[in-house]
Amino acid sequence: MLHTFVRGLAAAVVAGALAAAAGCGGGPTPHPPGPTPAPPLPTTPSAESKPTPDASASVFLGKGVDDANSHVDVPTSPVGEPAGGDVTVVNTGGDPVTVQNLAATVDSGETSIIEDTCTDVELPPGGTCRIRIRHIATEPGPYSGQLTATASDGSVLSVGISGRAVAEATPGDGETTATGTPSPSGTTDDPTESETADPSPTDGPEPGLTD
Repeated sequence: MLHTFVRGLAAAVVAGALAAAAGCGGGPTPHPPGPTPAPPLPTTPSAESKPTPDASASVFLGKGVDDANSHVDVPTSPVGEPAGGDVTVVNTGGDPVTVQNLAATVDSGETSIIEDTCTDVELPPGGTCRIRIRHIATEPGPYSGQLTATASDGSVLSVGISGRAVAEATPGDGETTATGTPSPSGTTDDPTESETADPSPTDGPEPGLTD
C-alpha cells in the first residue's frame, strides 16, 4: 500500500512539472499587435466657387416670354482696347418673327454692333440668329448698358450689358526709382580727384651745378 501511495505521489509530481513547463512558454508565442493606424486628417472645406462672367447670352422671343435675366458680362480690358460679347436670339413662339430696330447703348465708352444676322430676317418657330457687340472703353471703371430691339409680334428684346475697364499700362513705369524720379544715368567724377592738388616737384640741384 505504501508503494502504491509513492507511485501516485510521483505521478502527481510529474504531471505538475509538465503543467508548469507548458505554462512557462511551452505554448505558441503570441504576435505583437500591429501598428495603430493614423487618425484621418481633417478635411479642408473647399473654397466657395464664384460664378465666371459669361460673355454670351441667349434671349427668347415669343408672347409671354420673360427675358429679364438675359445679360452679357463683357470681359475686362484696358482702356482703348476692344472687348465684346455675343447674344443668341431664339424664336420660341409658334409663328415666324422678324427682329427690328436693333440698338446697343452704354453709359461710358463706345459700343457697336459688329455682327447682326437678326435684323429684318424672318425667324421661323425654333429658329435662331446671332448678334455680336464690341465695346471700347474711354476711361477706367465699370460701365453698363442695354441691347434692345423690337419684334414683329410686338415683343421687345432687351439684354443687359456690363463690364469693367482698367487703366492702360504706361511705358517706362519700371524705370523710375522708389520716389518716382528717374534714376540718374552715367558716372560722376570723383570730387576728391579734382580737389587734390598735384604734388610739388622735389627740390634738387639745378642742372649744371653739380660738382
